[in-house]
Amino acid sequence: MKDVPTERHPRNPAMLFFFVKFTAKERYARDFLSGRLYANTVRYFRELESEGQGDKYEGLVGWFQPSRGQLTIDGRDLTPDLAGPIGLSRNDILSHHLFCLYCGHTAGISPDASDEEVKARMQLSVRPDEFGEYAVLVRNVKKFIDRVREALDKEGYKWRSGLVGYYDPNTFHGPFTNQDAVFRKQLKHGHQREYRFAIDTGNTGDSPLVVEVGDLSDIAEMYRFPRLDDVMSTIEVHSRRSGE
Repeated sequence: MKDVPTERHPRNPAMLFFFVKFTAKERYARDFLSGRLYANTVRYFRELESEGQGDKYEGLVGWFQPSRGQLTIDGRDLTPDLAGPIGLSRNDILSHHLFCLYCGHTAGISPDASDEEVKARMQLSVRPDEFGEYAVLVRNVKKFIDRVREALDKEGYKWRSGLVGYYDPNTFHGPFTNQDAVFRKQLKHGHQREYRFAIDTGNTGDSPLVVEVGDLSDIAEMYRFPRLDDVMSTIEVHSRRSGE
């Protein structure tokens, strides 16, 4: 496959092969296919009561284990009273908008993996009851990212995009940088294999942001969830060895 986007990973660059946007209703999928992207705020995802999309720990700037530090307020050590880890947050991050996609990528796969191992990793790892039974498959990742980038730059927004990294809340201890805070989630969400755009519009409201990127029907297709497994087998993927 030519022109496969890559992203830096702690050990190896990850190749990105496809995106999938899942929705609960057909009209949402058609909106996406027409190029209308809806990005909700970090606060929205924190307060959303949904097993798949909701995450009360979204956008934390740090996660600290009581056994590895000390919490002191007004000179009083509160560490012995802590029932578990402490998550730290910042109000300004709550108003950042997130546009999230499922991504077929090679992060975490050995650079010596075979084509068969990579193809196995591309199998869907989410369920329709988590995100909805409609899906839009984006086959050309590079063109999609370029179109979103152009639309966001045109509006003058500050933004970043990339794969989400997942941490174990039972063992991880430490802060997240300002740039990483909206790209870190707990390990239980790891099967979502998320790629996201994090957008800072400079506003503090909670309304969703609508990004118009233009018609996507030349690089994307809409399906019902049950058909996706068959469709995914038609996507060309390869290992780093055969791709070089």
